[in-house]
Amino acid sequence: MEGGLGLRDPYTLNQVMGEKIWWRWRGGGGDLWKQNWTRKYNMPKRMKEILQYKDPPKGSTIWNLARQNRDLVAQHAFLEI
Repeated sequence: MEGGLGLRDPYTLNQVMGEKIWWRWRGGGGDLWKQNWTRKYNMPKRMKEILQYKDPPKGSTIWNLARQNRDLVAQHAFLEI
């Protein structure tokens, strides 16, 4: 009657977290975890090549979550010149 318990949809939250991780990985900065992911999964460094990469390698649970949601980032992100 009062609007529920205030809980969010876990499926949507999972998607958002995967997108956020992917976005942070591809964003600027030289964090150690970003460098490790790039080396471990042998991913190209340029964003255009990564978005065109059809079947990125499978790996850890967090990597798979980010990888599965990369298309959502690609659909809603743009480059401004």
